[in-house]
This record gives sequence, structure tokens and C-alpha cells, in this order.
Amino acid sequence: MIFNPKQIVDIYHWTFVTPLFIFLLLIAVPLTFIYGKPFDKVATVILFLIWAGLVIYDFKEQRMDQKKWLENKGITLPIKM
Repeated sequence: MIFNPKQIVDIYHWTFVTPLFIFLLLIAVPLTFIYGKPFDKVATVILFLIWAGLVIYDFKEQRMDQKKWLENKGITLPIKM
């Protein structure tokens, strides 16, 4: 399961990162395409395509469940030094 806020990083992600992503998706991107200059529009599309490519890569490599992926590689958290 991807949503499992047991660790501080998960809580941070669902408290700050997700709302910021929703804001950018619903407000900033449409405003960029309505009022932005051509460079802004091209940069937005390029950066979105890069992000989408990385998400697709993570799904193909089964990295979306990061804890499970790290455990499969022999890395356990928290790392003790």
C-alpha cells in the first residue's frame, strides 16, 4: 500500500507535498497556459514530461513502494551507524 503514514517522512509527504502538487496541478499550470509566455508553456510541458517519465520508470521498476524496494535490495530502515 502506498498510503501508510507510519513514519515522519510519510506524514510530511501527505501533509505538505501532496497539497503543493494539487495546487500546482489545479491552479498554477492552468494560469501558466492562460497568461504565460511561450517559454513558460514549453518549459512546463518539458518538465511535466520529465516528471511523468520518471513516474513511469518507477512503476516499471517497482519502486513506488520504496520501503519494499529497499528491503528487496537488502537495505533496512532506519539505518544504524
